[in-house]
Amino acid sequence: MSHDQRPADHRQTLSERYGQRSPLAKRAGIVAIVVGCAALLAWGGWAAWENSRPTVSGVVHSYVVRSPHAVEVTLDISRPGTAPAHCTVSALASDHSTVGVKVVTLPAGRSGQHSVVATVRTEREATTATVERCR
Repeated sequence: MSHDQRPADHRQTLSERYGQRSPLAKRAGIVAIVVGCAALLAWGGWAAWENSRPTVSGVVHSYVVRSPHAVEVTLDISRPGTAPAHCTVSALASDHSTVGVKVVTLPAGRSGQHSVVATVRTEREATTATVERCR
């Protein structure tokens, strides 16, 4: 009787067919799964913590083009705590290219909304100003 012509009642178990994994390999697999789950749980906790905290925000309240090389920007900065806040302000030309950038700092102090005036130096005339980000 050839290998392909076994009787129908002869069944192999998985361990007979493929062999058994060693106890060390089983433990290593379990440890890898536990470490992966712990890392995923830690990342989830960190992401939830980071996204639950209020952030510093800023908007341009107004701007005045003072010269071809300067624009005065009034920002409304809102911060939840008392730490210093830093907002990056960009001055843009009529073709939407960035012609000046300045980091505006709100010193440590009370929380809430604050108005800050800053002059952004430009390489050519700006037509608008925007807040890129605050931290």
